[in-house]
Amino acid sequence: GSYTSFINNAQYGYIWYGWTDGNNDHIAQRSEVNFNNILYAYNINPDCPTCPNPNRVNPDLKGPTTQEIVLGFEHELFTGLAVSVNGTYRKMNDLVWFQNFGLNPNGSMHLYTRDDFELSDYVEGTDVNGNPYRIPYYGLKATAPGPTGRYLSNRPDYSQQYKGIELQLNKRYADNWSARFGFSYNDWTQDVGSGAFFDPSNQLNQTVYGSTTGGSIDDGGPVVYNVGVGSGAKGNVYINSKWQMNVNALYTLPWGGLNVAGNFFARQGYPILFIDTNGDPGDGLGPRNLLINPIGTKRNPTVANLDLRLEKPIKIQNITLSLSVDAFNVLNSNVTLQRKSDVSQSSHAGGDITEVQSPRVFRFGGRITF
Repeated sequence: GSYTSFINNAQYGYIWYGWTDGNNDHIAQRSEVNFNNILYAYNINPDCPTCPNPNRVNPDLKGPTTQEIVLGFEHELFTGLAVSVNGTYRKMNDLVWFQNFGLNPNGSMHLYTRDDFELSDYVEGTDVNGNPYRIPYYGLKATAPGPTGRYLSNRPDYSQQYKGIELQLNKRYADNWSARFGFSYNDWTQDVGSGAFFDPSNQLNQTVYGSTTGGSIDDGGPVVYNVGVGSGAKGNVYINSKWQMNVNALYTLPWGGLNVAGNFFARQGYPILFIDTNGDPGDGLGPRNLLINPIGTKRNPTVANLDLRLEKPIKIQNITLSLSVDAFNVLNSNVTLQRKSDVSQSSHAGGDITEVQSPRVFRFGGRITF
């Protein structure tokens, strides 16, 4: 469905023009719009706005491939206690991406490459910690044809690989108690060759079709998975934890059958992808989402969460009434989960906290089984 809508003539399109607020009313009147200053065109050919959708699809487009090897070991140390170790290697190729193109004088498609770009300027500022930054960005050369549409194809010279190991201990319920422990270490990176990008600007990758992304030219850098596809309530959540762990246990007290249980979870904080969007060379490809720091060097704090449960089952003939008390986030850690990522001077909100861990919550409940 997404691929079909990409070239569908019913797909929306727009042209973004620059304008000057002559009367300072903060509203763009037609006389204030500079129709010769096209900042960006999306799903429309600015040289022929009434023409069909300009986007194109590679007729040899293939589905992405994943090759995976899992090696596992499991052993029961003694009755009721088992240990397992699993190692995973995964290789992903033929990922799908967008490549911008223009039209040659003869009407043929001109796919942009790095040779079509030159240094345009630098964006400068200070990050949320007051550290200065100066990031270069690139724009189309004057000799390159203006942007017309986007080309959907398999990304060349690009792959991703995942390496992970997982340890588990499992104590089955016996002698009034049970427990589980799990720990995993994950390393998900991308291999970016010279043919895997056309714009040399180091920006948050917006060319990969879907929400899995990383630095556009960051060879060997981590892959992060954007939950909100760049917008919405989770637009600044990028999943990537090197490690995470979970342990839970249950014990039945010898008197009255009272169950006491707990669960503790912890993981490395997700990356914060601070960007500056002031870099716009005015080449019709729009502002660049320039990464201020390499992905993974700035992260939210470690997340830790402890939940406890107390349950008392009461049996009345063939009916069992279970009364319970649950406490969530017992530690009441006010951990930051999400921050605004755009630190451009125009945003005035870069680094602002938009989501924190839910506070301590108590829940009283009852359950009837028969």
